[in-house]
Amino acid sequence: MLEKTGDQWRLAAPVRARANPFNVERLLRLAAARSEARFPFAPGEADKYGLKKPQARVWLDDEEIAFGALHPFHNQQYVRYRGEAHLIAAHHFAPAALPYTDYLDTRLFEEERRPVAFALPDFTLTLRDGIWRREPEDKTIASDRINDFVAEWRNARALSVERRSGRPALGQVRVTFARDAKTETLTLAIVARAPEFIIRRADEGLEYHFPEDTGKRLLNISEK
Repeated sequence: MLEKTGDQWRLAAPVRARANPFNVERLLRLAAARSEARFPFAPGEADKYGLKKPQARVWLDDEEIAFGALHPFHNQQYVRYRGEAHLIAAHHFAPAALPYTDYLDTRLFEEERRPVAFALPDFTLTLRDGIWRREPEDKTIASDRINDFVAEWRNARALSVERRSGRPALGQVRVTFARDAKTETLTLAIVARAPEFIIRRADEGLEYHFPEDTGKRLLNISEK
């Protein structure tokens, strides 16, 4: 279940979480799908169009659209809407058939969050007077490289997102954000480093899966 609050879409079930705006937009295009043909059909004819046991159902508010079989000659699919069969472009089926995990936002952090400090396993970064400072200090690392490192954290997108597992944490990263003249700290658990880099956000009950190389870049900073 997806719900819109203000301008933002969120998952309401089976988990409460931020929604992937790209996939939500793909799904919403169903509302504007062009009906290439429409015709009434008797209940006994439902199987003829694959609608006796639909492949998927989508409810847009209270309106139900059920997906049936593909047309044998055209790239179109039968759907049932308000008691009639329609033919619409077949590409509308793909977002309707996605598992709920594909509707989870893959961004590690909300777009409006602005980091001001990082506490990583081997060092810390703190934003002071507009400049990021590393402790312990390493004069071989240029400020531009540190800025790039912070940007990679801020823009991090996972390959996939799943519900939290029972795996123990191997370490943690604390990120402090500034928001509305206040600061808040988010503690992230490092669940795995290889063959995937996995970060758990306990506040969301979700785990974010990244390539192993991304994990190395997010945990280490060097001039190269």
